[in-house]
Amino acid sequence: MWLAGRQRPNFRTLNRFRSQRMRNVLETVFTAVLQFAQEQTTEKSGSDVA
Repeated sequence: MWLAGRQRPNFRTLNRFRSQRMRNVLETVFTAVLQFAQEQTTEKSGSDVA
């Protein structure tokens, strides 16, 4: 807190920071998880056929 002169950001400031900075990261992670799940499903269905 000493770095900010004992001022605290309010919740809107924190939410705005997270939404602006983290949006791309969350989209990337979400896409990667979906792709992984789809690959796992494809591998399982492929191994059942053989």
